Amino acid sequence: MRIIIVLLALVQSIAHAQLEGAWKSESKEGTVTIIYAGKYFAATRYDLTGKKFIATWGGSWEIKDKTLTE
Repeated sequence: MRIIIVLLALVQSIAHAQLEGAWKSESKEGTVTIIYAGKYFAATRYDLTGKKFIATWGGSWEIKDKTLTE
């Protein structure tokens, strides 16, 4: 039983390590930049072509059952 708990904790740590950092996505609606650090994230959406700020948001995040929840 102890081995299973340790393995689950290790898998979740690896998932966190792979997601942490800065990510960028571009689409017709604008560019989104997200930074994941520890258990928190910060995101910003902007229109790079039109040089306009659209929105920002953030908060805590977690990976549970292979699903990212922000």
